[in-house]
Amino acid sequence: MIGEHERLKKAILEMVSAAPEQRLKPYELEKTLAHQLEVPRQTVQDAVKNLVEEGHLTFTYRDPTSYLEVPEPVF
Repeated sequence: MIGEHERLKKAILEMVSAAPEQRLKPYELEKTLAHQLEVPRQTVQDAVKNLVEEGHLTFTYRDPTSYLEVPEPVF
């Protein structure tokens, strides 16, 4: 059975992957998922941090905004 933290990470990846250009503002993602899944925003932020550390997501910056993106595959 999938744990709550893993379920949250999966939901994050699905949401970013479904976004236009596979890119979302972190605040929008956190706010939306915290509301949908009824979890604190800090819980979503922790899961995002784990996904970045694992290399499944990356932060990018396009002045003046930061985004979460699915990284481009490296061949």
